Amino acid sequence: RPPHTDFETDLLIARKFGFETLMYEWQGITQYKIDKVIAEGMRFGACVINEQKAMKNFLTMGVRHFYTDYPELLLKLI
Repeated sequence: RPPHTDFETDLLIARKFGFETLMYEWQGITQYKIDKVIAEGMRFGACVINEQKAMKNFLTMGVRHFYTDYPELLLKLI
């Protein structure tokens, strides 16, 4: 989802339709969003993450799904 979408509406729709993962562009990711999605029993994803430092940061925050052009960088961290 783009960074400026209505997160609370996204969460309602995800619950209603049984989504397993919510994926957001990196610019709109906050710890609050990650925590809320995980608390709902879903996974949180980030896109497009191409820098290893950002990958590490998002992993620490609880992100478990990534879109990246450099999967080898992510594999070094997991």
